[in-house]
Amino acid sequence: MPIGSHEKKVLHARARELGLDRDAYEAVLLGAAGVDSSVHLDEDGYRAVMERMDELHEELGIPRKARRRRHDDLAGRPGMASPGQLRLIELLWSRLWEHKRYLKQTSEAREKGLQTWLTRMYRVSHVRFVDRRDAWRAIEALKQWMIREGLDPDAEIGRDR
Repeated sequence: MPIGSHEKKVLHARARELGLDRDAYEAVLLGAAGVDSSVHLDEDGYRAVMERMDELHEELGIPRKARRRRHDDLAGRPGMASPGQLRLIELLWSRLWEHKRYLKQTSEAREKGLQTWLTRMYRVSHVRFVDRRDAWRAIEALKQWMIREGLDPDAEIGRDR
């Protein structure tokens, strides 16, 4: 399944950071993923191209722009979930999504699935509207779901027990 529009935008932004013209960009795509256009990229190809672009940043000595992490703009909202909690909810959902073998679906479908689950369980239409109490509940519910599926939540998020 091809990557979504968000991933394509990320690729094009990274190419601009590196100063790649169209031919150089297509050469990176061809070398890393065996395709000549981002239209034909799947998730594995996307990861390979991103890794190659990271290597190019180092090889060319181009400093990476300070990366804002997802949801950092939502910090400091009284009573609402922290950016770290929101990222953890998305990470746990993503791991469950991968485990359930929905890999052929796009990242947009994964996000839509999370929104549907949040609406059903916590009556919020998007992860950014989750308050602090519901964030904790959602994280614990996702961890329990992972355990029922035979996954170790701590290992999945990179924590040692």
